Amino acid sequence: MPDTNRLTPSYAAKGARRYRYYVDHRLLEGTRTESPTGNRIPAQELEDAVIGNLVSWLKDESRLLACMGSVSAKVANSRLQDAQSIAVRLIASPAEELVRCLQRISVGATAIQMVVRLAAIWETKSDPNTKEATAVIDVPLQLKRCGMAVRLIVNASGAAAVREPDPKLVALLARAHDWLGRLTSGRDQSINVIAQEQKVTTSYVTRVVYLAYLAPDIVQRIARGEHSPQLNANWLIQQVPLPIDWGKQRELLGFDR
Repeated sequence: MPDTNRLTPSYAAKGARRYRYYVDHRLLEGTRTESPTGNRIPAQELEDAVIGNLVSWLKDESRLLACMGSVSAKVANSRLQDAQSIAVRLIASPAEELVRCLQRISVGATAIQMVVRLAAIWETKSDPNTKEATAVIDVPLQLKRCGMAVRLIVNASGAAAVREPDPKLVALLARAHDWLGRLTSGRDQSINVIAQEQKVTTSYVTRVVYLAYLAPDIVQRIARGEHSPQLNANWLIQQVPLPIDWGKQRELLGFDR
């Protein structure tokens, strides 16, 4: 991929607020005065683009099947289910899943390139004696300079503008998956245990856990800010219990348009 740079996490402070960036490491070392992709790339925009497009790839059965080669229908179905599970976990624990699933992320002047470890997606062991099997995800983008920083316009052609993700709403969904995982793994024996630990009512824990059963594509779009302003944490939890059918969930929450 031409015109790419190794980026290093950095931040700037304005009063009590901190702004995170990824910076060309040569700028930090003083060996370069200008980067082709801009001096600073906003970290949240880059991370959202990587997570959102990786989740989309994990949900695209045709692209996944093309990476499998000759396997039985049973194996293919199992791998598709593994990919769906990872897509959901990416919302709850993005840092952990990205490190496990991605070999490399490159940012170029016209695209983000992600190299995916297929053994991690299929949840199988890779053979240390052979070259690791990978898949490449290319995400077209435009970089718009804004002072010393740049803004990422991902999949800009014809894409609808979206708002910034609602941090309270995203945190609520992450909490839902965390609490469900604690219950299903046996780490916590009951809803009452979680309620006592979190100092909330058992009714609240129950309503939050229900949200772990949202359709994966709804979770993905919420994480990317692709929802109506009406959909916030307080409003969503009032809709519980939600329909089991994903199509009815999309209709109720406004994702069918």
